[in-house]
Amino acid sequence: SSSPDKTRHVKEARMTEVRQRHVKAASEASDSPEENATSKTEQLEDVTVPSVDKNDKNQEVEEEVVKASSLSQKIQQFLCYQFEPIDSSSVVFFRVLWGLLMCYEAFVWTRYDFAKMHNNIYNQTGFNFKYQFFEWVVPFANLFHMKLFLWAMMAVGISMSIGFFYHFSAFCFFIMFSYLFLLDESFYLNHYYLIIILSFFMIFAPFNRSFSIDAIMRPSIASKTIPRIW
Repeated sequence: SSSPDKTRHVKEARMTEVRQRHVKAASEASDSPEENATSKTEQLEDVTVPSVDKNDKNQEVEEEVVKASSLSQKIQQFLCYQFEPIDSSSVVFFRVLWGLLMCYEAFVWTRYDFAKMHNNIYNQTGFNFKYQFFEWVVPFANLFHMKLFLWAMMAVGISMSIGFFYHFSAFCFFIMFSYLFLLDESFYLNHYYLIIILSFFMIFAPFNRSFSIDAIMRPSIASKTIPRIW
């Protein structure tokens, strides 16, 4: 009975030795350069390279389109707001007051037998300071023609005030007051310059749509509203 036990123990010892050899051989094989290269290759394959996603590009393009459309919408809203019709009572009041003030401005030149005209334009020296590039602007040779000119300015001011041929009257006043302003550089005042600018602006402003003779003569332009931009 002892011999079979010895044989069994010997076989188990040999099998254990064989297993240890296989394990050792497997560990040595894993440490070989080829295995290391393979493992490194596998690690590199596992590393994901970041790539540009087409969806991100499309999203950026969509965002730019949205920004452009929002900008165009804001511009459109701004324009719609500026041309929104509002009550024209305020501009009518301004037109009436403006015409009366311009009539009075021309009247000042006629007071005291046209004293201002004689002292500033037709002075004793016969010399006037000229603006550069406007040396060709000279007063009328005939004093009576200059008086008619000032009376005409008064009439144009009244015409603007009542809205009678408003645009033509505004154009005439702009030309006439600019001529009077350019006759002598010593006439320069800030509010004279402002009058010229506003007179030019009023040529295009539709201030005759209500409470005016033009609106009565031409009902097609009559309106109680006016675009907000004016």
